[in-house]
Amino acid sequence: MDSIRCTQKALTMAKNTPLDIKHVENRSDMVYGAFLKEISARTAQWRSYLTQTSDPAFLFVLSKAATPKLETLSLYSPWHGRWNRGTSGTITLFEGAPAPLTLKDFRVDYIPVAVGPLHLTGLRTLELTQGPLISAAEVLRIVENSPALEKLILHSLSSLKDEVVPENDRELTVFARADRPTIQLPQLNMLILRNLSVSFNHLIISNIHTPKLQSLALDCMINRPDQSPASSLFTEKVRHLLPTLEKLISKVDDVDVIALSETDWTIRVGTIHIGLLGRCLKRVHMAQTLDWLGDRVRAQPVTLSFDEFETDSGQFAWLADTFRVTKLNLWTASFPPPTPNTPGGSPQPRRRIISLLSKPFGTDTTRWLCPELEKIDTNVIDESGKSAILEMVRGRHSFIEEQVKGEMEGAYSGVNPFKELKLRGGRYGVSQDMYDNLEFLTALGEAGRDADIWWEADLWCGPPNPNAVYS
Repeated sequence: MDSIRCTQKALTMAKNTPLDIKHVENRSDMVYGAFLKEISARTAQWRSYLTQTSDPAFLFVLSKAATPKLETLSLYSPWHGRWNRGTSGTITLFEGAPAPLTLKDFRVDYIPVAVGPLHLTGLRTLELTQGPLISAAEVLRIVENSPALEKLILHSLSSLKDEVVPENDRELTVFARADRPTIQLPQLNMLILRNLSVSFNHLIISNIHTPKLQSLALDCMINRPDQSPASSLFTEKVRHLLPTLEKLISKVDDVDVIALSETDWTIRVGTIHIGLLGRCLKRVHMAQTLDWLGDRVRAQPVTLSFDEFETDSGQFAWLADTFRVTKLNLWTASFPPPTPNTPGGSPQPRRRIISLLSKPFGTDTTRWLCPELEKIDTNVIDESGKSAILEMVRGRHSFIEEQVKGEMEGAYSGVNPFKELKLRGGRYGVSQDMYDNLEFLTALGEAGRDADIWWEADLWCGPPNPNAVYS
């Protein structure tokens, strides 16, 4: 009851001033029914209403509320909330009436709010994630009627995951037939279109002019054989974006390429994130995306990351030839333990990427994959993983030394020595304690020469001195 008395006192002191209401579920011992009763009596004073809840009551308060001063509305349900489990139907706000004209910032996450009846206009922020119901035509109508829009974020909306066919929607036909952008958004600085159909994303970016764009996250979903980045997203109709993107790219000195699976890749160039995903994704689609981003991206140092994913040798060789890989991140938490795959009982090969980096690739004895690789950040899956890492470092550094000594014929291949090796344990029988891995780290330190070697969060400084005396 103390929290209710505090709320009553705060509302009394506020008198008729605008109110900013914020509620986060499970943050206090407050009696929610009493709290709702208190704030519901003051809806005419609401300036902002932000709620993180799985309780429909905190949305139903908006069903009949008159909020003539409301500027910000943020409705969020935790991922485990009841709406995400599908136990509640569509939510209609303001009894189906349009939203207040004062509303500038509108965010709904994981709640099935019907957006169309709100007739949103004049927005500064529109952010919808996994739950809200909206059509492609309604998105374009809102954007067209919000010239001061600064942030547009649409993520995983089921109503926009299917392919958008303008011929089936009279409102979309006008936009689809336009030869140049029809919507001017001079203040838009952030555009995020994730996990939506490629046809919808193309419809949006081909119809908006965004000279001040500072951040772009765009997915290219390839689910049909006739789709590709070149033909479905990066067409002539979106060339007007290139000058703005070129300005952003010119400020970037490195690139990240992230792989989650064969059909889920991200190319990150500073504040530009291009997602390539879908059941029909091919290697050529990444090449098309790089062509669209320009030669500067191909020339930048690249951090290549594989998260819970082992690619084949052909794909990895293509990546090594396509990008200037200077850092490699490998993370594996869910690989099963080794199992026999031959009559002799040898374990299944894992982390083939490490073995591919341990020796020349193919028949050319001077061709090493990722010759500019200098840093690796990886967890050690099992004891055999230690041997593989040690073999890789020894193999590359021995090759470099032989080149320097002139003991090998042919031109110098330009393989770089390692500068940093960050390793972690904790998997099958591999202790996270540095002192349980002294033999391995000592051998790695000798093979790594001048490389900084980390085990978990500690820098390896060599084996302990057995003759040292500590006071």
